[in-house]
Formats: sequence, C-alpha cells, structure tokens
Amino acid sequence: MALIETRTSRVLLTILLFALGLGFLYVARKTLIVFLFAVFFAYLMEPAVSRLEKWLHGRGPAIAVIYILLLAALGLFFFSVGPRIGREGARLGKSLPDLLNRVSSGDIAKDIGKEHGWSTATQDKFRQFLTDNSDNIKTYAEHFGLRAASVAKEAWLILLVPLLAIFFLKDGRVFSDVELSIVQ
Repeated sequence: MALIETRTSRVLLTILLFALGLGFLYVARKTLIVFLFAVFFAYLMEPAVSRLEKWLHGRGPAIAVIYILLLAALGLFFFSVGPRIGREGARLGKSLPDLLNRVSSGDIAKDIGKEHGWSTATQDKFRQFLTDNSDNIKTYAEHFGLRAASVAKEAWLILLVPLLAIFFLKDGRVFSDVELSIVQ
C-alpha cells in the first residue's frame, strides 16, 4: 500500500494548480483588466476600421485614420469643455472647506430646509443629525479624497488601452485564426 494514493495526489495537484491560477489572476488583475478593455475598445473600433480598409486598401492606414479622427474629436472636446472643467474644479477646491464646515456644524440644514420647504422642526432634526455625525462626514470626505487621488494616479492606464487596441485591430484576425486552430 502506497503512502499517498494516486487519486489523492491528483486531487491535491489539481487544487494546487487551481490555487496557483487564482493567485496569478489576483496578482495580474490590473494588467488583465487593461487587456480586456483594449479588446473591447478594438471590438468597438473594428467596424469603422473594416469599412475604411476597403477604401484605403490597407488595414494599417485605416487604423491610422481612425485614430487621427479619434484624437481630433478628443482634442475638440477638451478644447471646448476643458476650460470650464478647470474653472469648476478650481471653484470647488475653494468652496469645499467652507462647505464641509457648514455640513459638519449643521448650518447647511437651514439652507436646504428653506429650499425644499421643510418645517423648522425638520430643519432642527436634520441639523442635529449633521452635528452628531460630523466626524463620520469628515472621515467619508477624507476617504473620498484619497480614493479620487488613487484613481487619478492610475489614469495612465487609460492611455494604455487604445495603444494595446492598435495591436488587436491590426492582428485580431490572426489571433482569432490561431485560437480557432488550437480549439479544433
């Protein structure tokens, strides 16, 4: 009789491989998400590239034209909306400390109550609620600020998606042919 049966060793090996696979997916989750978004972006751009490919007699020039048009549209959008976003962001930055003080002290309850037609008793209850939970409100505001900063820190990944999508657009048919031949 063997020390470890073959069936037990196969089960343990399967569990180990499954755990290693899950560990790999966990470690590479950001990279995999970027690749998935790149595949999705390429999938969305494929019809336009295929249509232009017929006119321009090549896939490379069609991809270049699509990306130039996309960059022009993004540039136009940010040129027209960007200054307003900047002004509103600066205004928010200036008024946010005062707003947080008004919320934590409960003074904002009176303004909101007048705007919505609340009774004085409702305004007082809301003011009491805000003052009782002022520490929680400040904590949530700090967490929101930290979360927004961490999202902004990872914003470079957004630039990576269209760059990877170029490769999927250019060689997507080759990828799919290889995958189909492997499956068959």
